[in-house]
Amino acid sequence: MNVYRLLGLNIPTELYEPIKKKGVAGFVREPAALLSPAISGFVTDYFEWLAAGLYDLTKQASAMHAAEALMQSFFYGFDRKYMYFRIDGVQSLGKILLPQDHLNLHLIHEKEYRLTMGLEAEEGPLWVKGERDWHATEAMCCWKIVKVAEARIPLDSLNLLPGDKLFAYFTLLRGEEEMGRWPADSPLMLSYAGADLELETWLI
Repeated sequence: MNVYRLLGLNIPTELYEPIKKKGVAGFVREPAALLSPAISGFVTDYFEWLAAGLYDLTKQASAMHAAEALMQSFFYGFDRKYMYFRIDGVQSLGKILLPQDHLNLHLIHEKEYRLTMGLEAEEGPLWVKGERDWHATEAMCCWKIVKVAEARIPLDSLNLLPGDKLFAYFTLLRGEEEMGRWPADSPLMLSYAGADLELETWLI
């Protein structure tokens, strides 16, 4: 992957697949049912994210510096139109983040996408990485950062099919400086089952 980075080329998706298939650090569960949470920056209902996929960011294998110990959990899920993400800090993100801070959520499937989330705005485009730089897509996303960070991204912008894997990581930027990256070593591998997930859950 570093060779591709040094050459300024896009990294082939298959290189994000972990070589060791067992015991992914921090992995808790995959999504169990479709979900459509409100994007409010608060966990308004216990059941809202109960069926979501979950990674425990405190269990990542690498040694973390102080900034990277700020985040606790990463949730993800989907319905028939959108993919949803939630980031929890060890305390309220409203207390952790400064007005100039941004959370950059990176998603990798065929191409690398980025959603830049700030405290002030609540809506913006999904960005895609080209050969030389990033450019905005037509997909409009929404987010809210208060106690937690919640985001909603149109599914059709990611070109996902049932059974596909989506790789994810996020960074905290303070101005131009990267203060932390989660996970520190390699992206999380997320499973996308598609709308059939609801049928599979019902059958079980």
